[in-house]
Amino acid sequence: MAAPKPPTRTVRAPDLKAVLNLQFKSKKRLEGRVRWFDKEKGFGKILPLDARSTSVEEEIFVHKNQIEDGPESDNYAALAPGALVSYEMTTQEDGKPCAGNVRVQGLARMVQNGLTQAAGAALSAKEARLRQLLLQGLQSGVFQEKGHKKALMEDGFLQGVAREVGTLGTSGKSAALTLYAVMDGHAGISCSNFVVLNLERNILDSLRDQRKRDANAEQILKSSLLAGFKVTEHSFHQYANKLEGGAGRTWATSGSTCCAACLAGPDEEGRLRLLVANVGDSRAVLGKKDGFAVRLSVDHRPDNAGERRRVEQQGGTVAAFGGAHRVILKSRGQVAAGLSVTRSFGDVDFKVPAEVVTAVPELSAFAIDPEEDVMLILSSDGVTGSVTDMEAVRLASGPLREGGSDAAEKAARLLVETAHARDPSDDKTALVIWFGEKPDNPVVNASGVADEEDLFTAAAEGPKAADKVEAEVPQTVQEDDMFADGADPMEMALLDDIFGAYARDMGVEMDGSTDANPKLKRKNTEEVKDKKKNQSSKAAKKVF
Repeated sequence: MAAPKPPTRTVRAPDLKAVLNLQFKSKKRLEGRVRWFDKEKGFGKILPLDARSTSVEEEIFVHKNQIEDGPESDNYAALAPGALVSYEMTTQEDGKPCAGNVRVQGLARMVQNGLTQAAGAALSAKEARLRQLLLQGLQSGVFQEKGHKKALMEDGFLQGVAREVGTLGTSGKSAALTLYAVMDGHAGISCSNFVVLNLERNILDSLRDQRKRDANAEQILKSSLLAGFKVTEHSFHQYANKLEGGAGRTWATSGSTCCAACLAGPDEEGRLRLLVANVGDSRAVLGKKDGFAVRLSVDHRPDNAGERRRVEQQGGTVAAFGGAHRVILKSRGQVAAGLSVTRSFGDVDFKVPAEVVTAVPELSAFAIDPEEDVMLILSSDGVTGSVTDMEAVRLASGPLREGGSDAAEKAARLLVETAHARDPSDDKTALVIWFGEKPDNPVVNASGVADEEDLFTAAAEGPKAADKVEAEVPQTVQEDDMFADGADPMEMALLDDIFGAYARDMGVEMDGSTDANPKLKRKNTEEVKDKKKNQSSKAAKKVF
């Protein structure tokens, strides 16, 4: 009996059109995000990142057989709505276009971190709560008080609108984001107002350009913040250069600090991320549930060793004057200006020709636990000059414990009013963001003082012990700034005399030479103080 013949297999010749399309027309790999993919049926759609790069103006069909390494591969397992993929354009048997050789971007990192399954899974309950918190659950409140010698309120603030921003880089999760900021203007309102009106838009524009990068959420957010600050600074200088006469000089001499906080999430690990971008001496403080205070930013002042070194490397001079260190500039042989911060927006005189003062922010990133982290406080130096970080958290905790729809605003108001009662000279702004949990009653140590932590004390070479003691004592009125709003020419002339006396005392070159007259070097300091006392009507300003 003859052995049965083996079953014959029909081998279908390859579709020549598809092969030619794949090999000759689609060598360039395109990028897109998975719009949806049904793993049971084995097909889905990809939304191109740039519709102009392909002739197809709609979503691209993708089949499981077109996934790199097949339907049993890690690429297939990682396919999920929002996943960033690269692909080549090819055609199906019926001639319709489809994505071929589909590869999930950042797969190696996902596999290494054990996130392959997570990338293909729906948002966990915790992650969904984080998105809900950002979009609807955060309560923020702000309060301001104008300095009693100021003509106008020069501080500004930003309470951004919560919004969905899609997936960030390799996170594979749909994220939400909101922005907050406090600005402390000097030499007028021009710069601080400009930053308020433009910073958020510039950051979000940059974020749209950064989202498709093969990078994690933190890297993308940092790049977006840096770019947003840079564009805002550049735009301000461009606008100031277009102005003529008094208006141009007003804009060129104005400046502003900015402490911005970006809350976004969930990230790759399902966490809520906080990024702080700081320029100047406005401050960010995190308040814990147990009353612990954590400073999240560095005050960029001339007495900071690192900042002073950078200023001097750029040709600037740092000197003590009026009870504070300042960045000193010389112009036409005279001391021209003194600035009490080393980073700021605006302040053209300190940036041309050399960037003695910079608008590049110092960035820090943190993971927020809404069950342990209760509040974020952003405030200008009018508040921080009189209220310590630990006291700010204690004060704000009271209204938050009471709750209510305006609890955050009440907390901000209490901070400002407390600081203003101690020193009414400077503008004050406090912005409180409440994450929802109520603070515990403050825990005190053996000495009866609540705990406080400054993440940057070592890096910034924190204040001496005597300064710390002074910071905890309610302060009387101090003129930390040097210049008044609306000072008349006679007052400014007197101020020039003070600078001239100071320059001679310090041996600063005047008219290209160092004064060798010993009588001038031994100028009666009491006379200088008397001149300053006669100008007590001038409120403090960082620069004129």
